[in-house]
Amino acid sequence: MRPHIACLSLAAGLVFCLVPAHAADTGKETPARDKAEWVSPDGRPVASGNPVDATGRIRTYNGPAVRLMRTDAASPKGTILLFPGGGYSILSAVSEGERTARFLNQCGFDAAILEYHIASGDKTRDLALADALACWRLVRTETRALGLHGGRFGMMGYSAGGHLAARATQALAANPRDAQPDELILVYPAYLDECAKDSARPAVLPPAAPTGRLFLLIAANDVPRWVTSSEIYAKGWKGLDGRETFHLLPDGGHGFGMGDNRPGAAKEWPDRLKAFLEAGPETAPAKPSNNGRLPQKVAAGAPEPVPPTPVSPNTAVIPVPKLENDGYDWMGRHNEILKIKAALDPDLVFVGDSITHAWGGLPAAGARKKGERVLRTAFAGHRVLNLGFGWDRTQNVLWRLDNGEFAKLHPKFVVLNIGTNNTSGTPNARQNTPDEIADGVRAICDRIRKQAPQAKIILMAVFPREEKPDHPRRLLIAEINKRLAGFGGRPGITFLDIGPKFLNPDGTIPRALMSDFCHPTEKGYQLWADALAPLLKP
Repeated sequence: MRPHIACLSLAAGLVFCLVPAHAADTGKETPARDKAEWVSPDGRPVASGNPVDATGRIRTYNGPAVRLMRTDAASPKGTILLFPGGGYSILSAVSEGERTARFLNQCGFDAAILEYHIASGDKTRDLALADALACWRLVRTETRALGLHGGRFGMMGYSAGGHLAARATQALAANPRDAQPDELILVYPAYLDECAKDSARPAVLPPAAPTGRLFLLIAANDVPRWVTSSEIYAKGWKGLDGRETFHLLPDGGHGFGMGDNRPGAAKEWPDRLKAFLEAGPETAPAKPSNNGRLPQKVAAGAPEPVPPTPVSPNTAVIPVPKLENDGYDWMGRHNEILKIKAALDPDLVFVGDSITHAWGGLPAAGARKKGERVLRTAFAGHRVLNLGFGWDRTQNVLWRLDNGEFAKLHPKFVVLNIGTNNTSGTPNARQNTPDEIADGVRAICDRIRKQAPQAKIILMAVFPREEKPDHPRRLLIAEINKRLAGFGGRPGITFLDIGPKFLNPDGTIPRALMSDFCHPTEKGYQLWADALAPLLKP
C-alpha cells in the first residue's frame, strides 16, 4: 500500500514514523501495518507514549512521542501528520488524537499522532515547533524505512495544534531545503491573532507562495478573536495562492473534535473534511510539491509523485477590455483618449486605475478630481495625459495599450501605478496571485518600452489598502511589491515605494491621507507629487 502522507495538527504536535514491527506477546512477528507503533521524533522505537487519563487527555508529559496508525484501505491515499490540541498545557489524546486518526484511516490515510512538548515553561512553543519540524522531516526523508506509503504528505491540527501546524508550515516555507505540506488542515486553530513583538502584524502568516491546499474550519461562536484571525488567515492564503477551503460553522463552540457529543453544526463537520480529502490530487496545487526546486531523491520502492494539474492561464497578462456593467463609461473614456492624445503631445503620462484617474486633468470623462489642484500646481511645467481608468486591472491596461492609447506618443516620463484591483475577484475576473500580478505589470512595462523607448518609467509600488496592517489584502500587496521592487534595476525603469508615507506608526492608514483606505485625499496626492518631483527633472 502506498497512502499519501497528511499532517494533522492539533493542540499537540503529532508526527508519525513507521519502524520495523516489534514482536508480539506470542513471540511471532506481526506485520507493521497490523498494529500501532510508537517512535520518537528522530525515528527511534519507544515502548509507548505519554500516560492518558480517564478523560482522554495527557496531563503528565515525559517526552515527545509519535503514534503510528495505519489504514486498512485497499487503496491508501496518503499519510497525515496530526497535532492534537490542548493549549500547549495538555493534549487531547483521544478525541483530537486517536479518534481523529481512526477517522483518517477510514478515509484511506495513515495517521501519525505527535505528542509534542507541553507544559515546559517559557520555551514550550518553540520546543513543540522543533518536535513538529523534526517529525515532518523524518516522514519525508525516511518514508520507506518507516513503513509509510508515500504519495502526498499533509499536516492537521486542532486548536493549539492548529497553531503549531500553521507555524510549522510557515517555518518550512522559509527554508529552501524543506517542502510544505500538500494539505494543511486547521480545525478551530487558536492563537493566530497573536502578533510578533513590537509589530501589528500576526506572528503566524500563510506562506508567501503556498504550494498546498488549505482546509480551515471553525465555529462562529468560538472565541471571537480566533474566528476573526482564522478568516484572515484563510483569506490571506487564498490571496497568495487561491487554493483554500474555509468553513465557518454557525455554531459548535470550541474543542468539539471527534467526540461523541458534538454540539450543533459540529455534528456534521467530519463530512466536510472527508469531502476535502476525497477531492484528492485533482484539486491539489498546480505548483510542484517541492516548492519549485529540483526533485528530491525518492526512496526505493516509493510511488511516483502525483502529476500536477494543468496550470490555469494567468489572466493578469491576457489583454481584455473592462467587462463589468457598473455605469462607468469605460469604452467612452478610451475613445476620447484616442481623439485628443496626439494634440496634447504629452511629456508626462500617468497610467493606472482609479487611483491614477483621480489625479484629474485630461481627458475629463468620468474623472474623479481629488488630485486636480495638486496636478495643476505640482506638474505645471509638464504637458500631462492621464490614462487612469476606474476599476482597471493589469489586463485592462494591456488592452488599452494594444488598442492605440500609447501609439505615436513620445513622453519623457511615464508614471505607472497598477495592480491593486487584481487583488480581488469579480464575476468576470478572478483574483490573481502576486506572481501573476507581477507578470502583468512586467508586460505593461514591456509594452511601454516598446512603444516609447525614450521614456523613463516610474513604477509605483502598489499603495497600501484597508485600514489595519493585518488585513489579508495588505499582506498580499506586500508580496506584490517585493516582486515589483526587482523591476527597478531594468533599463529605463525606476521603482518608487511611497506606501510607508501613507501609514501611521502602528501601520494603520489615516483617513486624512486615504478617506476610504484606498484612494488618496488631496493631501495624499500632494504627498505623491512631492515624491515624484525629484524624478521628473530633465
